[in-house]
Amino acid sequence: MPHPSGKMVLYTWEWGAGNGHLRRFLPIAAALQNAGYEITLIVRDASRAQAMYSHLNVRVLPTPALPMNRQSTC
Repeated sequence: MPHPSGKMVLYTWEWGAGNGHLRRFLPIAAALQNAGYEITLIVRDASRAQAMYSHLNVRVLPTPALPMNRQSTC
């Protein structure tokens, strides 16, 4: 169901090994939410993201499981 304001942000993170990306996005997500945006995170470690963002009303979804030995085709 669409957010009533129509303002939505989807943030995805899968490649990093730590949680630096999530920590850096936290104040941005809070500001966006205060401005009326719905925030959805799609992340590798959903439980870590849910704990980190527990004070915000964000939707957290897991990324698909991918093999750890990825090689670029570029």
